[in-house]
Amino acid sequence: MNILQKVDFSWEMESCSDPLFCYDEHGLKISFMVFLGEDIRKSDIAKWLSAYNLQDELQIPDKQYNDSGYRIAEFKFLSFDSMYCTDKKSGLAAHKDIADDPPAVYLEVNKENKKLGYVFVGHDLLVSVQAQTYYIDIYSLQ
Repeated sequence: MNILQKVDFSWEMESCSDPLFCYDEHGLKISFMVFLGEDIRKSDIAKWLSAYNLQDELQIPDKQYNDSGYRIAEFKFLSFDSMYCTDKKSGLAAHKDIADDPPAVYLEVNKENKKLGYVFVGHDLLVSVQAQTYYIDIYSLQ
């Protein structure tokens, strides 16, 4: 049985988010919504208030207010050995004590602690990628 080790980032995967994937001539991309924290949220709101000379948060359009503090994380794999997508429950059935964990990114290793790839666990979906390296970009929702 392989082991999943949570990868720690300065952000957290949005609890209702599921990973999206796209494969094209540039490789495999897996993306999902992340929350950067309350400090970034407050900063985003302050920027809106300042940029548009607003007096109150209630004057910020709903979409921009609700998106404050959130971004899209995009993992890019230029090469990979395999990948699969399944429902979360089925995908985590072989792993102990992880089925109820919140959405996150995990490193998958075997019993000898050899890195096998990455597992992206969302609210309902799971995407597993057998690869060694990735690049990551964080970009705005807007």
